[in-house]
Amino acid sequence: MCVDRRKVINRSIVSVDRTEPTTFETLICDCCIPTPSAALIRRSALEAAILPGGILFDETVGVGNDWDLWLRLSVQGHFEFIDSILLDWRQHDSNGSRDAAAMQSAELAVRRKFAAMAQLLESRRSDAAWRYGRARASYVRRRARGLLKSARTSAGNGDWRAALRLARDGAGEYAGYLLARGSASGADRGAL
Repeated sequence: MCVDRRKVINRSIVSVDRTEPTTFETLICDCCIPTPSAALIRRSALEAAILPGGILFDETVGVGNDWDLWLRLSVQGHFEFIDSILLDWRQHDSNGSRDAAAMQSAELAVRRKFAAMAQLLESRRSDAAWRYGRARASYVRRRARGLLKSARTSAGNGDWRAALRLARDGAGEYAGYLLARGSASGADRGAL
């Protein structure tokens, strides 16, 4: 588990003390369990987390299927946080975590799933919806900034046609960000 952990409480993000366990509120903020090999799980908890059809890892959320499992398990109880290095992470070019688009898609899919999960307590579903709105808005803003940066680069290179197209697309994305951000803020009023 990562050391710098945060949690969502009443639609706010707060730091988690190193001695606190990892809870649903921690995991809905950020996936802080890096790999399934870093956890010991009671068999009864694992069996209770199985989805209809006997599915343990939900492939509909892409590479976020382990995070989805951690969240389903955390609804049953918390994970103890062990403040020690238990394994080493070997990184290479074919690591799934290096595919930013797949990671973003998976994050939003997991967040969307838990924001709509009827089985969750209302407070947890509300916090999950709020965090989903915030994450979605951040991705849209990042995409808008990238387009506007590309527009500046194209203008600097004298490619005015590309610069105008990218500026138009970036402005449209930024407007989308403002709408998404407004939806995330609306979640504070129960609108999301």
